[in-house]
Amino acid sequence: MRTLGTAALAIFLACGDFQGPPAPNVNPSNLVVEVTGILIATAAWSECTDADFQRYILYRSLEPNIILHPEDAETLGVFNDAGTTYYAHSIGSNTWYYYALETKDTDGLGAWSPEDSIYSYMVPTVTDLALSSQSSGRNIMLDWNDIPEVDGYRVFFKQTEQSDWLSLGDTPESHFTDTATVAGYYAVKAFSGNDFSLFYSNIVNTLPLDVTSFFVLFDEWTSPDTPDAFIFGPDSGSTGSAADTSFIQDIFARETPTDAMEISLFSGAAPPFESGNETFLGFSTYTSYCPEYGSGGWQDSLEVDVDDRRVFLYLSDGSYVKMYDITLGSYPAGRANLAGTVITFSYEMQPGGLSVFTMK
Repeated sequence: MRTLGTAALAIFLACGDFQGPPAPNVNPSNLVVEVTGILIATAAWSECTDADFQRYILYRSLEPNIILHPEDAETLGVFNDAGTTYYAHSIGSNTWYYYALETKDTDGLGAWSPEDSIYSYMVPTVTDLALSSQSSGRNIMLDWNDIPEVDGYRVFFKQTEQSDWLSLGDTPESHFTDTATVAGYYAVKAFSGNDFSLFYSNIVNTLPLDVTSFFVLFDEWTSPDTPDAFIFGPDSGSTGSAADTSFIQDIFARETPTDAMEISLFSGAAPPFESGNETFLGFSTYTSYCPEYGSGGWQDSLEVDVDDRRVFLYLSDGSYVKMYDITLGSYPAGRANLAGTVITFSYEMQPGGLSVFTMK
């Protein structure tokens, strides 16, 4: 085996000793990154006081060890003022972020801070909130997508778009039933400990169809050509004659006795006509809901006087209706010179079987 002589070895060591890259003429900064707001983080570092300072470069990556591959990291900012020592920026949710700060000297050499990291945890937003098809009467059944990593959900309600959200209660499951007393809007937030979703879920509502037009019905003592029967439609109502067998009424109006300021509303299938739809009528002690049909209190006729402002109805197709803004008036030139009675009203309609309405 050949060996190097002493002199040759000395020359080799003198010429080939590896010293590494030159050291930068600046000291590295200490870097600390914190979540400081909703989807906001702030990176802060110690100020470089070295005379050869040129700039800071702040890097961010979804993977650690930025110093090994800075070209693969995101450059959040380049700062030429040594006195700039923080940077607030937006972050996503439920993500790990890694940060490193490189301090450059005037020769372009960099000194690296220790790497820091954050996890931007945020309680996820509830999705696909929906009214269950099993909802009926006042029982408002809500379903939504389950989020496995949360502790539970809080359900919120408000009567109008302009109202503030009110909490109805918490549930550990992805469903909830509200025994409602008024129609309105629902939304849900998930929670984990004391932390809640930043955003509400999509919003669903139980608002009835509101037919705000005024309709007029006359009793049997008014002129023969005045309408005494009515059909409730989802978009508008229709007035007609109960004696016309082609007009399939939901209700018709009659007055007994003739000298009182009152009017009676009858099921469309009630005598003497019996050609209309079977409808049940009732009053409610509450403005905004009525009992579910089958719970009692429903009848095939109802006497309305000047103090009554609302009548609730259950139609043959399973819809609920609230007649509101009811007024009674006298019709002086009636049949046989007898005064008749007129009823005017608007109505709300729940075609899907809910019996909750607004506060009108």
